[in-house]
Amino acid sequence: MKNSIVLMGRMPLFFLVTAYLCNLKLPVLIAAGSVSACMIPILIRQKKKEEDQRRKLEESSFYMEQLIYSFRRHHKIPAALRDVSRITEGNLKRYVTEALEKLEGDFVEDDLFQRAFIHIETEYGHHLMHVLHTFLIRVEEQGGDCVLALELLLNQLRDWKKNQKTFAGRKKSIQSRLVLAVILSCLICLAVVRMMPAAADVADITAYQLCTGTGLVIFQVLYIVFSTMSAGAGLEKTGMEENSRESRQLEKLYRQLDSPVHGIRYWSTVRRLEQEISMHFPEWMFDMILRLQTENVQTAIAHSLDGAPEVLVRPLYRMIRKQQEDPVSIQPYLDFLKEFDLPEIHAVMLQLYAVNDVGKEEIKEQIYAMLDQNRHLTETAFELKTDSVLSWMGMLAAVPMLVSVIMLVVNLSLMLFSFLGEMYRL
Repeated sequence: MKNSIVLMGRMPLFFLVTAYLCNLKLPVLIAAGSVSACMIPILIRQKKKEEDQRRKLEESSFYMEQLIYSFRRHHKIPAALRDVSRITEGNLKRYVTEALEKLEGDFVEDDLFQRAFIHIETEYGHHLMHVLHTFLIRVEEQGGDCVLALELLLNQLRDWKKNQKTFAGRKKSIQSRLVLAVILSCLICLAVVRMMPAAADVADITAYQLCTGTGLVIFQVLYIVFSTMSAGAGLEKTGMEENSRESRQLEKLYRQLDSPVHGIRYWSTVRRLEQEISMHFPEWMFDMILRLQTENVQTAIAHSLDGAPEVLVRPLYRMIRKQQEDPVSIQPYLDFLKEFDLPEIHAVMLQLYAVNDVGKEEIKEQIYAMLDQNRHLTETAFELKTDSVLSWMGMLAAVPMLVSVIMLVVNLSLMLFSFLGEMYRL
């Protein structure tokens, strides 16, 4: 942690030295230095947040992997948690122990397993962990062969870990580009000042002091904003407030979709919903693939509604209602998301319908076919999520060069006016 604090102190010190070498007067220098001083506690807090996020990702990955291995051996949640508690430490061990104590206590509750897992999901929760817990609870309560499903979960976990690592690498790359852009922008401004002839006396002009001082403050604010965005950036949204806000936004989009007027706003809403569906459909589909291990298609769809992504709740509800009217018809599968241009998703839904007409021997082949198709959809969803999260950060990395160009134009103009003034006096 001490090394991290030293490294974070380099950027504020760089800004302060740059302000001094740009010949800024004491009031402007104090203003720029105050911003530099405020940067240090903010950056320390953001660094700690990033380290906590990285630790939680590592712990959640380790927890899910060990839970799968232990459950495959014991086929009982308490025994699996007992194994996991023996090889964990720190906060993770505390939450696993609390869940185990809840299960081994004298509680008689209908949703005992959900209540046991809730603290772990609150601390580390993401969609894959919820899917894993839900599946283990279903096997615990209903029984059945779960070996194939656990293998699918392990493969999904490996893909999830790879995506998290790729996302972290892209985020670090954008951060490096912004830092480089800020440093180069400061050096360009400093080089222009140092190359100015002393006779020009540009540094004494109030406009130069304000322009250069403001530019350096903007660079520091950009760096702070970027660090804050980077620390808060993640592939999955968490928290009740964020989920509630997302739910309200989706409800608003669906109301716009029901509008009889198909203008620019309508087609913009369609594109937005298509993107949201593409990002979250693979999550629901993987949950369906797991459910098909122990349930038929219609029952699996009905049971998946409670934990489905918010953007799919409304289409799924319509589909379930149509299935109740005509249980054997293919039409509910054809009508699912028919208002959107999503051919790959429509193909998966037809594969899902085909599972109704195959025997037990062929179900495994159908599941692997759907899993392969869903893997391609997951890759597309990952790209969409990454672009959605990192797009603003990428745009922010171009701002320092724009600010430096404005400062360069202003300072060179001041130098030109100063020379013309000297020539006029001569």
